[in-house]
Amino acid sequence: MSNVYDVRPTEVAYPLLTRGSDYMRVDLLSQDTAVGLADEVLRLVVASYSEQFENRTKQLPQGTFAETYDTDAKREKFRDQVIPGVYERGGSYLAVRQPDSHQRLAGVLKVLPGAAIEDRFADMAAIAEVLTDPQSQGQRIGSAMIHTHLMLQEPDVRGVVLDAFIGNPVNEWYERMGLEYETHTEPLTFVNGQELASRYMVTAPGKKALHVAHYLMTQVPSLQYPVARFKHKQSGANEAQ
Repeated sequence: MSNVYDVRPTEVAYPLLTRGSDYMRVDLLSQDTAVGLADEVLRLVVASYSEQFENRTKQLPQGTFAETYDTDAKREKFRDQVIPGVYERGGSYLAVRQPDSHQRLAGVLKVLPGAAIEDRFADMAAIAEVLTDPQSQGQRIGSAMIHTHLMLQEPDVRGVVLDAFIGNPVNEWYERMGLEYETHTEPLTFVNGQELASRYMVTAPGKKALHVAHYLMTQVPSLQYPVARFKHKQSGANEAQ
């Protein structure tokens, strides 16, 4: 299966998007780096979804995500199987780190080639998961990560597809980006027997991935000025593009 990016920078930085910093940096994580941050990524899974579905919408009882995911067995599986599996399918993780700690994450985006979702999405940019630390919400971290992902797509990519949990408040934001509800997907089942239903959301006919990226730039003007850094294969030095 082809990789999600033909050209892969090590990071993309956006001006004046962060607290006490000139730039917000979106890192494109290598597999080894993502594996090393596995516990932190899983922490964001629990923290982000607990905030959305246990605290805000009350769709799930308190502690549902922690009970399901915050275990030694789940952390080991996440590190040794889940994250490597994303890269084996041609996907990747993008991340924004906390400004005071290189090992703490403020946001994570999991992306896959469209064909890894379903064959009919082969020419689409796929977003598998958008996670933001509740303490870092409101800082446009999700916008920056999604914009980075979409701007790295080939111009002929037909559109965007993502798997969205029904009832998630962020779905209204996806609708403003031009995505529409489509078919139902398999629900997520928790150890306490609770379930979260989900559906694909896809861009309307005629809307390409770059159209969504441009919409994000109208909402967050700083996204118009990205600085990408690429690693030379020979020297290992970074070069701004």
